[in-house]
Amino acid sequence: MSATDEARRLRARVRIVDNGEPLVDFLEVCPALRFAENHPLFSYRRVRLLRRTVAELLCRAQALLPSGVTLEIVEGWRSAEVQQMMYRATYEEFRDRHPEWPEARLRRHTNRYSAPPHARTPRRTSPAAPSISTSWTPRGKCSTSPRPSRSSTAAAPG
Repeated sequence: MSATDEARRLRARVRIVDNGEPLVDFLEVCPALRFAENHPLFSYRRVRLLRRTVAELLCRAQALLPSGVTLEIVEGWRSAEVQQMMYRATYEEFRDRHPEWPEARLRRHTNRYSAPPHARTPRRTSPAAPSISTSWTPRGKCSTSPRPSRSSTAAAPG
């Protein structure tokens, strides 16, 4: 059994339960944080909702950063419709780049970059894992991880 298969098997055993903690606007909890103007890859209406504890922890982390360095939050809670749109766009990007890939390889590669909408993963099911994809170097330059580049559009409910 591969390490990936073992990780998938163990993850499937994890029971995901909503703890009932309220969603809050993280900027109301911590105005020192920054909400990214845009998502780096997709265009859709984002919301600033996180679990209260996560927002408070991010606020504590922000307070520990050197002056002039600010955490920029791309998103927290994401609707199932938006996740489906992102997954589909990522899948199509890789399909277009690699038409020779068989379906299984295409899905595996897509799953590295986007949580499958049907998967039982913490990122898919909880607003407790915010997207903080921008980091600031000492020179103030932005660095992001490599991802597919196609821009897609979807509206967040609400």
